[in-house]
Amino acid sequence: MIRQYDEYDIDALMKIWLDTNIQAHNFISSDYWRSNYDMVRKILPYAEIYVYQDDNTEEKEFIMVWNRQI
Repeated sequence: MIRQYDEYDIDALMKIWLDTNIQAHNFISSDYWRSNYDMVRKILPYAEIYVYQDDNTEEKEFIMVWNRQI
């Protein structure tokens, strides 16, 4: 099921964000991503976010559209 982001998704989305950035950008120190974790967690809800949640496993994925007007 695809749905709009809910504040209860934040922990799962932040885990995806951190793990994916560390893996996809392995040429950047993982400490960089960890040091920006709190800032991203704070601003993430300002984006337009859609969550895919598997109805059987409840595993989540997300896509985000960023609006630069904060």
